[in-house]
Amino acid sequence: MICIICNDEQPASEEHIIPKAMGNKNFVTTRVCEQCNNKLGGYVDNYFTDHILIKLIRKERNWLGESGKSIKVFPDKAKDENTGRLFLFRNDEIVLPPDVKIDGNIMRVEASTEEEAIKTARKKLQRMKLSEEMIQEIIHNRDASEKMQPITPEFKIPADIDKGRSLLAVVKMAYEYVHLKLGDAYLENKTARDFRQELFKAIQVEYNRDVVLNYNFIMHHAQIAQNGIKELLNYIVPLNRRMSVPIRHLIVLHNTCDNQLVCDIFLGMIDIISFSVLVADECPSYYPHGKVFISIIFDNDDVIDL
Repeated sequence: MICIICNDEQPASEEHIIPKAMGNKNFVTTRVCEQCNNKLGGYVDNYFTDHILIKLIRKERNWLGESGKSIKVFPDKAKDENTGRLFLFRNDEIVLPPDVKIDGNIMRVEASTEEEAIKTARKKLQRMKLSEEMIQEIIHNRDASEKMQPITPEFKIPADIDKGRSLLAVVKMAYEYVHLKLGDAYLENKTARDFRQELFKAIQVEYNRDVVLNYNFIMHHAQIAQNGIKELLNYIVPLNRRMSVPIRHLIVLHNTCDNQLVCDIFLGMIDIISFSVLVADECPSYYPHGKVFISIIFDNDDVIDL
């Protein structure tokens, strides 16, 4: 087949139109070669799916992706903005690192739990070469009455995002979807050719610093859901909650009253990660007049095309 990214004749591979990490197992195209598939996943898809906002949604929805491993949202450690104290994150739960202070014959241990405090004290006493009998006596006679007040640390977790690079992942979804529905004729459209060029540059940019992507073009053609899409979501979401198998993702391809061709992508049926992509500045003459293409991915991984 001819790859719709590099335009070379290559063996086919399964490219997930919506990234697998977003809970899409079965909705794929086979018109992307393996090399482009892997590089798009690394530079384009992963940048989008690994953003902290998307990770929080993925974790809440249990969208594990290729590895099947639990999603880790927060860094391994971070400092409290108020006190400067270091805290750890274990499975995204805040943990106070154990701390031992010795003043004369008094040992004071701070930890998240009494169990962890005892474990920390035991290790310290063992390093002090005390006998097991003496360690047992000290731990047995411990005073656990002095407890710290509840700590409410504050953290600043970086959540910066390159909007153009993030929207490139959305353009990739729309480009692959429209080709899936309209076939190779769409590849001759000027907007499609520009999309392909930017996606092809994206698979080279990590290895060639001279490659510069046109993010202004990307941001002009892709944007977060505007009022019209939000109104549609406000109508669909209550209905979706009553369905026996809810909709996970929804893609709609349609023309507009301005004779443009637009692809609306509803990820997770959530407005802040739903997008509208202008996939053709002028609706192609071969597009069926008044026709709307709809693809639905359900929570049980079934896919229906309308």
